[in-house]
Order: sequence, then structure tokens, then C-alpha cells
Amino acid sequence: MSRSWWHYFLIGFVLFFLSSNAFGGAWLSPKIETDADADGFSDSTIYYFYNDDCTLSEMRTDADGDGTIDSYSYTTYTYNSGGYYVIVKLEQDLDANGTIDQIIYTSQNADGTLIVTENDSDADGTIDSFTSACLDDGNVPTTMEYYEGSGAYDGGGTLTTIHYYTYDAQCNKIQDEYDSDADGQVDEITYTDYDEKCRPITVKVDSDNDGENETITQHAYDEGGLVCRTEIDKETVTYGITITSNFVYEMVNTYNESGYNTKIVTTMTGSQTMYGQTVEVEPTTIISSTTWVYDETAECEQCDDPYASECGCPDGSGGDDGEQTDSGDGISPVSARITGSFESGDPVTVTVSGSAESGETLYYKFYYCAGHGTDAYETNPWVVMQPYSTSATCEYTFPEDGNYVVVVRIVTDPDNEPENLPIVGGVVSIGSSDNPRIEQLSSGVSGSVSPNTPVTYTITASDSRGDAVYYKWFYRAGYGTDAYDTNPWVVVQPYSTSSSCEYTFPDEGDYIVVVRAVTDPDNEPADLPIIGGTVTCSE
Repeated sequence: MSRSWWHYFLIGFVLFFLSSNAFGGAWLSPKIETDADADGFSDSTIYYFYNDDCTLSEMRTDADGDGTIDSYSYTTYTYNSGGYYVIVKLEQDLDANGTIDQIIYTSQNADGTLIVTENDSDADGTIDSFTSACLDDGNVPTTMEYYEGSGAYDGGGTLTTIHYYTYDAQCNKIQDEYDSDADGQVDEITYTDYDEKCRPITVKVDSDNDGENETITQHAYDEGGLVCRTEIDKETVTYGITITSNFVYEMVNTYNESGYNTKIVTTMTGSQTMYGQTVEVEPTTIISSTTWVYDETAECEQCDDPYASECGCPDGSGGDDGEQTDSGDGISPVSARITGSFESGDPVTVTVSGSAESGETLYYKFYYCAGHGTDAYETNPWVVMQPYSTSATCEYTFPEDGNYVVVVRIVTDPDNEPENLPIVGGVVSIGSSDNPRIEQLSSGVSGSVSPNTPVTYTITASDSRGDAVYYKWFYRAGYGTDAYDTNPWVVVQPYSTSSSCEYTFPDEGDYIVVVRAVTDPDNEPADLPIIGGTVTCSE
């Protein structure tokens, strides 16, 4: 069955929102698969490859899902002495025959007031067209001009179209005036309204600049921040015939533990009206999946991007003017309780207690990773058991026998997680286990503690066979900083039967404190029971 224009629009629509995931840390997306007819088979796959600094280096596209690469794209960067790129070169082999078919260059002039994209559409060494974006003091484009020919930096080329942009105080583009033939007259205007998080919620298009909006698009977002519903109302007139269209896109988004989108199931419904007759279009479902991989060796820190805006949302999501609320400071998770080892199918109750020095309401997020003590643990995904809420208790039934690391995050603003995120957790064993059962870890800390002040931790654990339980205590400094991943684990107290530990932290900072529990300290099991939390030292 042939597919109408809206079906292909839907595919592009889904891929746009998948590719809108912002890279953070060293989570990289090597693959996006699209099941365009929801039959369980991939109809197209895009593979991504990255440089050590997490910039994209190569993209391979299997456009028809037959396992053969149909096109390649290669990206190279030229950096200045400040360490950021000033020229980006994109080479495209559009038919995968080993020959570059198109080259696109993006560059910026010396004083940072102009960004130019030049297109060598046939890769013959001659620029065929280019765009020129003039930037204001906020590093956002006020105009975008399209030219045929070459000579972007020396006045060459023939001007064909112009966009004039207007922004609000957060650098949201609220108006786009389009002069489609560069005759000095605006032919189309697009207006965009945003929510408090600078996300577009309504887009109105006056396609002939007559004061009437012919297309209205409305977006709604889920708790993860991605679009979950888009409705488009459009009126077009062709050969004197008025056609009114309404399309609704419902997106169900799936996220991994770190908040990255892994799957979008998009269902489109709609209707078109002409000559007073309304026809319902056939509903269509598209499934798009994104694979995310955590690369521990990647170094994603760079100098400032010269093409980035210098202003942003009030919540700190875009630039230097926003202030991020560091809700991690002043939250002291003092205990976590996991109520025992469990038989298959039994519900597990996890309870955590914490407090905020400011007295603000705390929000808790519970999640787990399966396979603790096995090789699969390092690659298994983190699964959310209960999203952020004010409930400090989560009841959950695990899907199968095994050892699970259960973790709870605690914040005062679930929409703005701080870097030094208070976190506490432990291991749950489902089915038979010979390991001790850790029930609780507590400390006398309420809020932060001054350096050189003793902190006492106490653990409650038991063994099903009645054997003695041995405990080992240790910490890692620099939690919430770049140094954390390379800082060593420091043993505070070696294995002993003492269920308490007193330690004095020497310096200011955030520390992860962990205790292990075993019955044979000379023969640590692979699925080692462990529990821990954070402590903040500050004056």
C-alpha cells in the first residue's frame, strides 16, 4: 500500500525529536532505529560514531532496513587556539559508492558576528549556495539570508530569501518573518509561544501575511521533557479549493535511568475536510528506538561553543544568565531501609528518610539495576521503579530471581537535578541467597558537617544462617565533581564485626560513604551486599 505525504512527515517528525536529545556527560547514541509501520521490524537505521570529545565524526544510514549502508556522512572540525571549533566540514556520500557527493562547510568570521554555511552540492570544489546568519550581542541570529553562488565573506552570491528573527529575554525565537523572494516584503510570519521552561507550546503560521493564521501547532510535554502530544490544524487553498486538515500525534516516550530517551511510539490520527466532506485518515503508528551507551573513556568537556547562545531560560537551561538551584546542598539522606531478602514474586518495600536544611519538600526517585555480582551488571540498564514524587516509600515486585542494586535519589526540585545529587541505596536479593541481609544504614549527620568533626555510621544487617557478619567501611571524595570518577576508594575501617564506624573527614566537599557486609571476609562473594550514602563537609 502506498503511503501518503503525512506518513513520511510523521517519520521525519519522530526522528527530529529523537535527535533532539542533548548529549550530556559521556552518554552517546550509536544507533537510532525506526519501525515505520510498527510491524516489529526496523525499516531504517542510522548509526553514529564519535570523536574522543563526543563530537559526531561519522553517520551511516541504512535507509530501507535491509542491512546494507545506503549513505555515509563524515564530519571534521577545525579548532582555534582557544580549543573550540571554528569550521565544521560535513562530507556526504549519498549513494555509498565511496565518492563524496556533497560538502557543507559551517564557519564563523573573526569577530563572531556572522555564521556562514556553504554548500558544494556536487563536491566539485565550487560553492553553489550559502546561508549567512548575522548575530547580535546574545550570539543569536537576527537575520538569515540565503544566496545562490559563492563569496559569502566578500559580498558575492545572489540573494534569494531572507528570514528576520525576533527573540524574547531568554533568547526564545518568538517571531520569524520570511521574505520568500528577497524583494523587501514579508510574505510569511511564524509566531511561537513558550512555557516557563522555554519549550515551544504553540506555533502559529500566517503563510500569506494577511493577519490570519493558516496553521496552528500545539505541543504538550511529558515528565521527561519530551513532546508527548502535537496537534496541527492547517488550512490550505489550492486552485480555489479550501482544504482543512487536523492531525494529532501522540507520543509515548521511554527513558533510561539517566533520563535519555530510548524509545518513542508515535501514533498519528487525523482528518481532512473538503467541499464540506470530512475524511478520516488511516491511523499510523511508528516506533523509533535509540540506543545509548555510556563511554567511560570519552572526554566531553570542551571550551565554549562559538555557535552557542549566551542567554537562556530562567531555570538555567541555556546560558550564563540562568541560576541553577543546587538543591543537593543541605539535603542529608540519613538512612535507607530495604526490608529483607525475598522469595520470587514477593513485593519489596524500600523506605528512605532525609531532610533539607531549608525545610523544602523532598522528592524521591527509586530505580534498580539487575545482575549485581555478574558480568551483565555493567551493561544492564537502570530501570525506574517509581518516578520523582514526595513519597519516601516504594513497593516493587522484581521480575525474576537475582541480585538487584536499588538506589534512591533525593532532590528538592525534580526538574533541576543538582550535580552533587544525594543518593542512597543497597542490594536486594530475590530468591535464594546465602548473603547477609542489609536492612539499614544510618548516621548522626543532619545537614552538612564541619571538617574535622567526627561522623558515626551504624549499619543493621543479619544472616539467615545465624553466622557472624563482618563489615568494611570506605569512602570516595569529590562526589558531584569531575574528579570523582578518578578519585580512589579509601578504606575507613577494614573488615570487623563492628556494625558502627566513626570517621573524621579532613576537607570540605561531598563524599560517598559505603559499607560492605559479608560472612567470610577472606572470601568475598561476587554478589556482595553493599549500601551507602553521601555526606557533605563544609564550614
